[in-house]
Amino acid sequence: MFVCYLDDSGKDPHNPITTLAGYLARDASWTLFERNVEPVFKEFGIDVLHARDLHNTDREFKGWSWDEKEKFVSRVCKAFAPNVPLGLSFSVVKGNYEARRTESRAQGMEKCTPYAYCFRTLIDWILEQAEIRAVGVSFVLEFGHQNNTEARLLFEDVRRRHGLEEVLGTISFHAKQDSRAIQLADLFAFYSRRHIKWIEEHQTPNQEPMLTILPGGMSRVVEDVSDG
Repeated sequence: MFVCYLDDSGKDPHNPITTLAGYLARDASWTLFERNVEPVFKEFGIDVLHARDLHNTDREFKGWSWDEKEKFVSRVCKAFAPNVPLGLSFSVVKGNYEARRTESRAQGMEKCTPYAYCFRTLIDWILEQAEIRAVGVSFVLEFGHQNNTEARLLFEDVRRRHGLEEVLGTISFHAKQDSRAIQLADLFAFYSRRHIKWIEEHQTPNQEPMLTILPGGMSRVVEDVSDG
């Protein structure tokens, strides 16, 4: 079975963009990743990777140079690359989303928060992939988000209403310290949101929500770390 780890960025009210992002791989590949990446965290003395702390050179990353950040992320990438084949991210510009409530209402999702909308969109894309449907997929989201109950109910509704009990496995919630996979999702979500924010500020205003499928998604993370 495939397992998709997802985390969000931008849930705070003052942030104009909400992003849900992470990675999908077979469960055996996640086991290998967790085993292979753990020595990297021990070598660098990092207990839990919080992307915001990395970017702001705070807490466990306090006093780190740019070179140290780049080296750490690069080493994580090396453990990640052979085992996790697919990165995916969906971002919603909150103002645009609210402005399109009428259209959302026509789709039966008028009460859906931006967070749940991101989750539903990623589920829909994943279900279009024949290889994934053939073996099934489960989801792991970060524990503690205020809209996780909504995400769970949405997942269960899709599973039941469309007869996908053999395709959609389970949904569960991990604290940040529970797995490196959820920390990896946090890293991707943080820099994906920053990327979309940059596009929103420098290119076409009022753009549509964006779906990005990134087999090599971590390369973008390395580039964005160098900016901070």
